[in-house]
Amino acid sequence: MNIKGVGKLMILPGVLAVVVLVGVYLVSGGSMDGSGIKVTEESGALTEEKVDDVVEDGVYTNYKYGFSFEYPTGVFTEYELVRSLEETSYSAKFNDAVAGMKDISMLVFVGSEEGLMDSYTKYEKQPLGVPEYSDDYLNTVDESEWPFNNTIKIEDVKVGNNQGFIVYSRFIGYKLESEPTHLNSFYIQKDDKVILISIVSWAGENFADDYKVEREEILEDVVNTFKFF
Repeated sequence: MNIKGVGKLMILPGVLAVVVLVGVYLVSGGSMDGSGIKVTEESGALTEEKVDDVVEDGVYTNYKYGFSFEYPTGVFTEYELVRSLEETSYSAKFNDAVAGMKDISMLVFVGSEEGLMDSYTKYEKQPLGVPEYSDDYLNTVDESEWPFNNTIKIEDVKVGNNQGFIVYSRFIGYKLESEPTHLNSFYIQKDDKVILISIVSWAGENFADDYKVEREEILEDVVNTFKFF
């Protein structure tokens, strides 16, 4: 797959988070000792730095919450650490360093705040293959009152004893507080935290979903390699 993309920070449907951009980190420099300590050498001196997460050789590892997954390095070449103003939330964003191709990003959220937990609880109960909003409902309300996205739960997923699922959220609304986007997302709960990994792309002409297949393939690779430690 040959995909390049870049995206702005987006707030996902049902996830209410205020975030602060910390910085952009290229995959380079130092080595990890397996416990979240980054060791670097400069002028013959070794220095140690405690890190929450790291990207290395196509693997994202989050030491703070104890999980990792592989991601396609041909798609995502840099990531941004994004810190919430709420101590209960943590997030990171992956994008390509070259803009203007397919505008595909990957967002990683971890937290226990109300919006993230509510989204997990709502979609966990949603039957497989049934849209969140039916055509009958959408036909009864004015388009200006439509929800931002219509979400379908595609698959239930278990990682060890932890329950998760995959959803597809298609942009349908006309309340354009944010740019129109389509998403394929993986939710999983561990203890009191929800982990959300979303592959996001901009909607095309007339809100067409031109890159659904690409997002599905990326997310499948992420889910198949996702593990807790």
